[in-house]
Amino acid sequence: MIGAKAVLLDLFPCVVLGVFYLVFALGFLSEKKAWKRGGVWGLLVFLLLLTGLFVPGKVIGLRDFRMLHALDPATVEAITLDRQTITDRSAIAAVSSALHHLQWFSSSHAGWAREVPLQIRFRSGREKKVSVALYLRQHGAVIRGLLGNPRFYTIYDCGFSAELPDVLAQLDAPLPAER
Repeated sequence: MIGAKAVLLDLFPCVVLGVFYLVFALGFLSEKKAWKRGGVWGLLVFLLLLTGLFVPGKVIGLRDFRMLHALDPATVEAITLDRQTITDRSAIAAVSSALHHLQWFSSSHAGWAREVPLQIRFRSGREKKVSVALYLRQHGAVIRGLLGNPRFYTIYDCGFSAELPDVLAQLDAPLPAER
């Protein structure tokens, strides 16, 4: 999903977890001391595990969404897309402009073509790596990140850009159209 529906879909589990934590907080403050029961502690540990599995990917996805959305081309040294490096200032500005129109994206299926790595190297020496793929159900590109290392990781969604495939094609760096 793209846009507001995707945001609501992604925030719903966070709201549900928040309500459970609020109920637990009220239970701890009550005089009945229901928290002394072992089952309550087990449920709390389960909720903490769910939170640890679910929330970090959403938080980092939101952070990367905001970073890509506000990308300043003056701070970028180069952009590498699948072994093709872009260093021309006007080309970097064009890619950055396409990312300024980023929309929130929530994947519930694999409706995109083969993902290729996109690396942004900043003048400060910092690098940001994400994956980009042509979205086959609607014109645009899906941008996803990777949290962790190659052996133990989770993939998170960063956004959707309707303009990015056209900009990259004009720069002779088209996104693959096959899976």
